[in-house]
Amino acid sequence: MTDVSIVLFANNGAVSLRDAMRNLRETVPDACQIVVMARECREDVATYLTRQCLKGRIAGFGFDPQGIGRSHCGMDGAFYLTDGELLVRVQDDLRFASGWLERVTETLQQHQDIGCLGLLAPRQQKRRGRPPKPRSEAEISESVDWRCFATRRDVFLEHERQMLNELIGWDCPFQKRLKEMGLHLAYLPGQVTVVSTHEVAADDALTIPEGGLPVHGGPLGAMKRVEQVYRVGDDVVLTCMSCGNTELEVLSAQVEFCPHDVPIGYSYTMRCHECHEIHYEEDVQFQCPA
Repeated sequence: MTDVSIVLFANNGAVSLRDAMRNLRETVPDACQIVVMARECREDVATYLTRQCLKGRIAGFGFDPQGIGRSHCGMDGAFYLTDGELLVRVQDDLRFASGWLERVTETLQQHQDIGCLGLLAPRQQKRRGRPPKPRSEAEISESVDWRCFATRRDVFLEHERQMLNELIGWDCPFQKRLKEMGLHLAYLPGQVTVVSTHEVAADDALTIPEGGLPVHGGPLGAMKRVEQVYRVGDDVVLTCMSCGNTELEVLSAQVEFCPHDVPIGYSYTMRCHECHEIHYEEDVQFQCPA
């Protein structure tokens, strides 16, 4: 049995899904099981998930066109795709800090009385006076933000068994059931941030003119200033000009230099999954002052 299963809920299209997957690959161990529940069964989303599954980067995926499922957070529909002893719910509008999963695992191991550990601050009424000082340890709370939390498999399984044949409303029955079982809800701060997401159509993508780019600032520390947007092996949501397919595979990434040998960006070689046409994408991020 896998130690950890992460369920990623994809609600904002292929671009946000791809970015969320990249963040998870950078912050969790390779052995961690990842499954995806997507709201939309669009061709680009389905194609991306299929290829991720074939490459072994995810263990499986499903679609839920109605959005959040019967148990408020949607984990009821995803539970049977997982086999981890620890279940973690995440979304594609969240980005995780390095080492976040280790912190979650350690907290639940050290505090067996915590049944559900949230990673987003519980929604509470604003208090007057000075804001509380930030903390790094888990805090017992009355509720957990269901957008991102971790729980044990046996706890969730017991909840699922008891909820059979019961009418479920909008309030999260899982958290209520945990309290009835004598377990606590808690919040672990500092591990996740919420990002804005939007689906960018390929036809709407704009190229920034070189004159509007910042000056590179010289050779000192130049490689740290340029950002490699695509990684070799990534599936990128771009339109193939030959066949119209909306997914390309990154074959190579090359640093581009100005006439003074200062890095100013990257150029990428990509291949269409459908017609195998080769494409070249240039990402110039700085201009040369000369």
